[in-house]
Amino acid sequence: APTGVSDFCVVRISSADNYGGIFAHAAVGGATGNGGIQRDALTNELICFNRTSGGSGVATTGSAYSTVTNGNFHSLGLTVSGVTVSIYLDGLLNRSANDSVSQETLASERLVLFGERGASASFGSDGNYLVHFTWARILSADEYAWLHQNYWQLFAPQTIPVPVSVGGGATNLIIQEALHSHTADN
Repeated sequence: APTGVSDFCVVRISSADNYGGIFAHAAVGGATGNGGIQRDALTNELICFNRTSGGSGVATTGSAYSTVTNGNFHSLGLTVSGVTVSIYLDGLLNRSANDSVSQETLASERLVLFGERGASASFGSDGNYLVHFTWARILSADEYAWLHQNYWQLFAPQTIPVPVSVGGGATNLIIQEALHSHTADN
């Protein structure tokens, strides 16, 4: 079984509702969540919401939520390993702390984007969501920095075939010496 979960996403948030959910791993048919990033409605900070069934834990406090609502794209990362949660912002560790409840490692059956665990329409964020990746392991700080610099490296390189000859016509590009002449400059 994996020892933790890591998430990485790139988002541009234009506005947020009550809890401003950015993403959450959530149980199907219930309001329990297994880790996600959202806005704390009271402190207006980024938090990791990490609540398991019957748990009461909330909060690893990060930076001001307004940091990610400035109209720019930002990368966000989250690792949850047991009770330790870490939030990464733009490739740098923003905050790491212990939560009061242990993570249920990838026990969720759905990933809610621009929302929170209950998938309520009043708890989401608005904007652009470019990519989201989830790993069944803990990513290192160096890996988050690498992802922030160029997350496209995760995709296989693509090649585009370019035809060598187009338009038909001549089948031979070599002009025979006898078919042309040279004029000397005077």
